[in-house]
Amino acid sequence: MASEFLTGAEIYIARENYNLAAFMIHQALEQALSTMVTVKTGYQQRTHNIKRLMRYGGLISWELITLSDSFTIENSIYIDKISNIYYEARYFKSTVFKKPIIEKMYAFATHVLARSY
Repeated sequence: MASEFLTGAEIYIARENYNLAAFMIHQALEQALSTMVTVKTGYQQRTHNIKRLMRYGGLISWELITLSDSFTIENSIYIDKISNIYYEARYFKSTVFKKPIIEKMYAFATHVLARSY
């Protein structure tokens, strides 16, 4: 299912609907990370927080912990932005995402999804 959310993000990027693309990127990461943690540990977390899910995933995969811990400032920025998307979209609806940041967030999500299975 996570890959389908990422495909949805691709479609929204092509249509220049960057806010929905951002939301789909968040959903893809949430789905992939939640599934990985549940399958590998049996722990069913109930969070939309990508930072927290990345930390949980990092307990299973060293590659994910290196992405989530601030080994690079750039990764930290993307994780912060993606983590806030769910709440922004649900409660505030005022954030406007631009193409360059969405493309970088999409690339980051693709990178994470490749390591979460």
